[in-house]
Amino acid sequence: MENRGPRDGYETTRRGLRAVGPVVLALGGVLLAIGLIDFFSAFGGHGRPTLFWMAFVGLILTGVGVQLTTAGFGREILKFQARQARPAVRDVTSAVREGWDGGGDVTRCPECGEPIKEADRFCDRCGRELAVTRVCACGQHNDADARFCSACGEPLPA
Repeated sequence: MENRGPRDGYETTRRGLRAVGPVVLALGGVLLAIGLIDFFSAFGGHGRPTLFWMAFVGLILTGVGVQLTTAGFGREILKFQARQARPAVRDVTSAVREGWDGGGDVTRCPECGEPIKEADRFCDRCGRELAVTRVCACGQHNDADARFCSACGEPLPA
């Protein structure tokens, strides 16, 4: 008897699930179709449905077949989902890396779009001179040429 590791048992089970799952799924689909065809053909004057029970058995087998197939192909399904999600994750992480603040208002340079701090006089990326704002005692930022605060109306310091 040869020495088999735990991985060999996993591969055998996975191959079995990949083989049995689609067969059970197909069998369930066929029984479901026969049962539903029998049921709906009874409305056309063909008497009472006699094979409608197959729809219930087929529904159960279809569910079991889906579960078995999903278990057999689980790794591939997860790899596919990861490949699909990778661009979105990359976009979010780059936005966080570049100073994303969670969706609030970010002041940006009008020339290149670089996020800027309120104390900056020049853009770090393109060197453009930024408009200087005047801050009121209430905390409101006003244009550089404003003489009164746009929030509280108080005169701004010179």
